[in-house]
Amino acid sequence: MVDLNTAEDEFIKRMLNNCTYITAAKNETDGKVLPKNSLLYSKFRVLNELNNLKINAQPIKIAEKQAIFNGLFCNEKKVTTKKLKSFLINEGLRSHAEVDSMVITGIDKEFANNYAPYIEFKNIFGEKFVEQNQSMIDKIISYITIISDKTRLVERIKREFGEKVSDEQLKKIKGLNYAGWGRLSELFLQNMVFENKKTKEKTTIINELWNTNRNLQEILFNSDYNVQDVLKNYQKQVEGDITYALVEESYCSPAVKRAVWQTLLIIREIRDTLGGMPEKIFVEVTRQEQSKNRTKSRKNNLLALYQSKDFEASVAHMASEVETLRKRLEQDDDLKLRSDKYYLYYMQLGKDVYSGEKINLENIEEYEIDHIIPQSFIKDDSLNNRVLTHKDNNQKKKNIFPCCDAFSDGFNKAKWFANVKPLWLTLLKTKLISQEKFDRLSREKPLSQEESGAFIARQLVETSQAATSVLDVLKNLYEDPRNLVYSKA
Repeated sequence: MVDLNTAEDEFIKRMLNNCTYITAAKNETDGKVLPKNSLLYSKFRVLNELNNLKINAQPIKIAEKQAIFNGLFCNEKKVTTKKLKSFLINEGLRSHAEVDSMVITGIDKEFANNYAPYIEFKNIFGEKFVEQNQSMIDKIISYITIISDKTRLVERIKREFGEKVSDEQLKKIKGLNYAGWGRLSELFLQNMVFENKKTKEKTTIINELWNTNRNLQEILFNSDYNVQDVLKNYQKQVEGDITYALVEESYCSPAVKRAVWQTLLIIREIRDTLGGMPEKIFVEVTRQEQSKNRTKSRKNNLLALYQSKDFEASVAHMASEVETLRKRLEQDDDLKLRSDKYYLYYMQLGKDVYSGEKINLENIEEYEIDHIIPQSFIKDDSLNNRVLTHKDNNQKKKNIFPCCDAFSDGFNKAKWFANVKPLWLTLLKTKLISQEKFDRLSREKPLSQEESGAFIARQLVETSQAATSVLDVLKNLYEDPRNLVYSKA
């Protein structure tokens, strides 16, 4: 007999990854990440973005920021610069003249983050109820994120919250769909208390995001706070015996965990034989050849290509389009091009690799990065194996390779090649893609058994991940980091 409720509880626990900054805590669930759409994590994302906002090169006033959050983000699922300017005028925060001459930086036409889950639950329960029961709402959101069976979902909510949720409200909750997890925990954002050294006041990450203009990184590494000391204290909680619990906290695949655990068993045996931990442990870490031009920015690399004579000759048939791209590229900053989506956009001359159609940069969220050879075949996450394509194409392709076999249902292979190969050849001639990437795109034969195994590449990746995970565990077992010696393989 299976106890579905208990099984479900255990399943939920196993689904949760550890917080980026707190991988160990007194309670096993404290350091677990929040759902991406939870109220707390959504609030964090909005505030973290809002705190980067500048008006006329000056950080936004804290009172204005808080008013924007309460008045705009709590009521609008999509917040644009146009709505922001109207709000500032309507609320009397800025005059018409100020807004007309206003230069807003830190966002590109619209905010990337929103507080949509709050709005959706406010429409179901009412604003007052949501404000007073945020932990309950976040639990419901986590259940929606994990439990795909709507019948089980309703049973779960009924069992836990009973009369607090009516049948009509349950019906509306069933219509909500949330997916994905954040990278931070409730403990880190809301419950971890640290001190402002100057004022001696106790505070939290979410409080500082609300009451200052600092983003998360500025809070973490600001000398005004003792937040780093507090984080170190949490990490020390895993000190003690070498058990499999240390491995479970590692964010890695089962194959890597197996390697980590075998390594720790050897260390434990040595410790038991010696009567204590070794004075030093040497860890051999993998090394790969680094690009000689790694310090050169993506923007400068692209501009150098776009401005070369050979490039101009190769794109003569689409000169006006390329000129528009080049001007846009000159205006974009390096920070924006750190996003692989934007970088691939320029590397593909603004075209969808699988359809040849122009990419609509204004709706970049509709496009996804696809692995040409799926990760189920080889673990190659380099740009040589990734392209930017519309999400519809990505979903059709799934885990199929070669690409020409992916788009079925009346798909004409010859016609498709005739349509997209000219673009690929142009990208190859302009050195925007390598010969290897071109071969992967245009390949018609399935991978051989040797190729699909990719044993050497996969072993290198797994060895690298295992070494990193072992080091993470050992750092918590040794007080002095000098006990760990890194040896390059």
